[in-house]
Amino acid sequence: MKVMNEHVFVCNSQDELSNVAKQILAVVGDSKIVLFKGEMGAGKTTLIRAICQQLKVTDNVSSPTFSIVNEYHASDEVIYHFDFYRINNLREVYDMGYEEYFFSGHRCFIEW
Repeated sequence: MKVMNEHVFVCNSQDELSNVAKQILAVVGDSKIVLFKGEMGAGKTTLIRAICQQLKVTDNVSSPTFSIVNEYHASDEVIYHFDFYRINNLREVYDMGYEEYFFSGHRCFIEW
């Protein structure tokens, strides 16, 4: 598994989201698992929605707060969007079957 360094992107307005989404996709390249860390209400889901727009996702991108994981479809790929904010212990991650998602070869965007 390839572990990348932490990157910080600054976005000062909604108008900049598309450009920031492009920058993030350029940095992550072929990496399949990407963690988005921030306080509740910081805009993680909004940013992931902008990234999914760049990837031509055809589904409605929304917060997976209650479902823990949402599945989206683009023209040639599947994207899994996780909200680990409510995860209280490692057992919950195992119970949700994270291995099937993380080792699927599909993109996994994780909010933390």
